[in-house]
Parts: sequence; C-alpha cells; structure tokens
Amino acid sequence: MVKRISLMLLAFIVLSGCSTGSKEFKVQMNAIEQQLISEDWEALSPQLNTLVEAYDKNKWKIQLLGDEGEYERLYESINRLRAAVDSKDAESASLELATLKTIVQDIYSL
Repeated sequence: MVKRISLMLLAFIVLSGCSTGSKEFKVQMNAIEQQLISEDWEALSPQLNTLVEAYDKNKWKIQLLGDEGEYERLYESINRLRAAVDSKDAESASLELATLKTIVQDIYSL
C-alpha cells in the first residue's frame, strides 16, 4: 500500500514538473514571433539559440510526455526554422513557427 502511494506521488511530481517546459517553449516562441513580425533578423539568431537550449533542457520531459516521433519532429522543426531565419525567409519561418507551436501543444496536452 505504501509503495503504491509512493509510486503515485512520484508520478504526480514528475508529470507536474513536465508542464513547466510548455511555458518555457511558449515564451520563447512568442518572442520569436514578435521578432518575425518586425523582421528583426539579427535578434532572431540568439533567440533561436535560447529555444534550442530550452529544447535540450526539457528533452527528457518531452520524451516522457510525447512519443519518439513528436520530439524528433520538434527538433527537426526547430532546425527548419533556423534555416528559414538564416535565409531571411519570413513566410517559411512563420509557417515553421506555427508548426512548432502545434507540436508543443500536442506534446503537453495531457
């Protein structure tokens, strides 16, 4: 009985901690969106680095919450966003940012 309660409590704590990653991604993606709107290409590169750092920091949480395909799609989408920003392609960057938002929402919707 004690083991069962301990296991349930541990699962609750882990899953509660996982939701904080969603906020971090949303903050970063909103900042990127604002810079895309203003076409501030110079500021986008450091912002993308921060998004990659958030991904690396929260990767284990994403692996717990999503399946392998979701977190791989998330990483691929971040890289496509970086390529669009590097080529200063606002349309592709906006589409990829929308894809990122959808993937993050899917992963964190428990």
